[in-house]
Amino acid sequence: MSLVNRMLKNLENGRKGTADGVLQGLESPLSPPRRRSWSTLSLLLLLLLALGGGTLVGRYCWTSVSGRQPSAPEKPQLAVVEPAAKPSASAPPATRPLAPPAPAATAPAESSAPQPRLDRLRAVRLSEDDSRLRLVLETEASVPYTLDEPEPGVYRWRLAGVKPAAKLVLPPRTSEVAGIELSTQGDELQITARLRAPLAHRDFILPPQANFGARIVTDFTLPPVDRSAPSSPARKPAPAAASVPAAKPVPPTVGGPVVRPATESAASRYQLAQDDLRQGREGAALERLRRLLEDFPDYRQGRELLAALLARLGRPAEAESVLRQGVERNPDYLPFRIGYGRLLLERGALTEVRQLLRQRPVPTLDQAPEYHALAAAVAQASGDYAHAASIYSALLHRQDRVQWWLGLAVAAEGEGRAAKARDAYRRVLADETAGPALQQFARQRLQALKERTP
Repeated sequence: MSLVNRMLKNLENGRKGTADGVLQGLESPLSPPRRRSWSTLSLLLLLLLALGGGTLVGRYCWTSVSGRQPSAPEKPQLAVVEPAAKPSASAPPATRPLAPPAPAATAPAESSAPQPRLDRLRAVRLSEDDSRLRLVLETEASVPYTLDEPEPGVYRWRLAGVKPAAKLVLPPRTSEVAGIELSTQGDELQITARLRAPLAHRDFILPPQANFGARIVTDFTLPPVDRSAPSSPARKPAPAAASVPAAKPVPPTVGGPVVRPATESAASRYQLAQDDLRQGREGAALERLRRLLEDFPDYRQGRELLAALLARLGRPAEAESVLRQGVERNPDYLPFRIGYGRLLLERGALTEVRQLLRQRPVPTLDQAPEYHALAAAVAQASGDYAHAASIYSALLHRQDRVQWWLGLAVAAEGEGRAAKARDAYRRVLADETAGPALQQFARQRLQALKERTP
């Protein structure tokens, strides 16, 4: 306040008009300037500033005494969206915007996404003989799998990306197999076989063929059977009814046909075996055909089908035995002789095949071309390429077959006639019925001839 009092005093002196103020107006312009007094307006401005500063000082002093914070000057507020607090249990639910929830929005996208294609398990086949038990799993294509033994005698195949076919039929129980089960876990199919006892086994894959898909084959080795002692105690026959006496077996007539009781005809039983094969029950078809030949040993169609099934299952020795018996019982039936000769040729028994082909009657080329094609294959395997080429040429004059063109090409190459061999190999490559294996073989031989021929 001393500053304010001083300023008022100076203002009062200016009003009285002192001698200093009069002399200031009479001074010469050449004289050095003197300090001028404050004007009334300047003093008023200073007074206002002093009053404003005093107000601020007083306000801050009051704040320091009362402990309150001074209010800051208001600033323009920006619109800030803050997240809404979670409603309490007592508070009413907040109003939410009308928007579809996230799961509902993503559900159509998941349903419309393409699903991976699963392979199918076409058939489960079971076959058994004196030394081996075979289980075959047939799929459309080769699939990865694992085989483990979770407990003794229980074997489990795990097939990735496979589902069972709609009409898949599992094999029935046998003397060695207690049961076969199927189960799925996601895209994995599990096949579990419960055997009567643990057995040594090996598994392998057979690639797809013309009439079959890929096959996972597992062979179990059966223990040898002691033929001298009975394998199981004999069962006591049930007592017969008093009114129906037990019938005594009638011994067969020596030298005559064996009469066997048969409730079904050979044709109907053969048809049932074909139905088993169509449904993938190879084990049931195999057993049915064997019983059919026991009752009707001269039924040719049943013997042919049994031999073809055994060969397809990888049991050529048994198929050879079935056809050999057919040739012995029906020496004039050419399909038995041709099929038996092919099995002998695959085994490399060339002498036996030649003896078989020399048996009477020998059909003409027009009567049985397959018979003469077998003779050409035997001549080629024996190194008689000229004879083989002549037979293949005669066959091709009557009918055009890619297998015979391939045989002619091999025979001509064996003779050293490179030009004729190249022409026959090109005919194989141009034939649409030739499979990939035949075409690959023909390309390889053509390349080999090109490298050898200058």
